Amino acid sequence: CYEKALQLDPKSQENWAILGGAGGGVVDGKEYDNKVCFEKALHLDPKLGGYWSNLGFVGGGVVDGGEYDNKACFRKALQLDPTLPAAWTGLAAAGGGVVDGKEYDRKACFEHALHLDPTFVMAWIRLGAAGGGTVDGKWYDPLACLDMARGRRPEQPQGFFFR
Repeated sequence: CYEKALQLDPKSQENWAILGGAGGGVVDGKEYDNKVCFEKALHLDPKLGGYWSNLGFVGGGVVDGGEYDNKACFRKALQLDPTLPAAWTGLAAAGGGVVDGKEYDRKACFEHALHLDPTFVMAWIRLGAAGGGTVDGKWYDPLACLDMARGRRPEQPQGFFFR
């Protein structure tokens, strides 16, 4: 569908981004991988933070002649929209970084992502793997993080799960 839509309107940044999210595709007989799709979307509108985050998750790329590694993509995404939990988690996976003049280490990035979206499973898993952390003033040890990732709150009965 998006391949056909791009044949009709090759300047649709949304369709390029969706095609990238689907792993790429063929438009007018030319094959595009997901990275190139995200680069094309950002060429059309470089002010969309979510698209920068997507480009970061595929390793970065070239936008309007500038080369961006994955960390630079996540930082750009957060500069444009600091409310993107996936971009915070991506920045954490890239080792952390500076956002709006403040340094965030890996753990602080995961914690911030979870402050924004406490249901974000991957951030809970990675925070647990990092030794646990504090989200909205409450400490979660690694097992509590895994409980949160499974959608079960630590205060609920354990059932078949043992600690």
